[in-house]
This record gives sequence, C-alpha cells and structure tokens, in this order.
Amino acid sequence: MEQLASLKDGLTELEAEIKEIKSVQSPDVLTPDTARDDELTAVNGAITELEERLSRLLDNVENQVMYMQNYMSTLNSTIVSEKVERFRIESNLQAQVNQVLDSLASFKERISALEQVVPDV
Repeated sequence: MEQLASLKDGLTELEAEIKEIKSVQSPDVLTPDTARDDELTAVNGAITELEERLSRLLDNVENQVMYMQNYMSTLNSTIVSEKVERFRIESNLQAQVNQVLDSLASFKERISALEQVVPDV
C-alpha cells in the first residue's frame, strides 16, 4: 500500500510539472527567434519525457491494482474454502456427539431396566 501511495505521489508531481511546462509554452510569451525555438524544442522534449514517465507510472499503478485485486480474490477464495471446511468438520463433530448422546440414552435405559430386574442386595 505504501508503494501505491508513493506511485500516486509521483504521479501527482509529474502532472504538476507537465502543467507548469505547458503554461510556459503560452504563444503570448514565445517569440519567433532561434533561441526561443531551441528552448521550445527542449521544453517539448522535457514534456515528452515527463509524459512517458507518467505513462510508465500509470502502467505500474495499474499493475499494482491488478495484483492487489488478484491477491484479494485469492484471500476471499481461501476464506470461503476455510469456512466450508470448518462447517464440514463441525457437522461431522455434531453427528458424532449426537451418536454418543443416543448411545448414552440407550445405556441409561438398559441400566434402568437391569436395576428394576435385579433386586437390591
């Protein structure tokens, strides 16, 4: 998550730099001399470089988001599987407890019947 925040910060900084450079390119400010043409070419090159960096950052952010989505999907699947397994185990245990309780009730009935048949000593 820190990487994602860092990428977003870098993205914001690049966008600010691009806006700043584009604001300098206003036609009112530029004059048609050779020095200005060279400067404009350099600025356009810088803008292109910044746009490429921004594109790479966006790709990286998209990859991070897809990774996190896949990770969350895996976690959700694991949690569901664990819940299903837990339910299955609890059902089996409950069935075993019910069998033991039925057996105990049967033994109690037999003991009670035997106590009635056998006289007290």
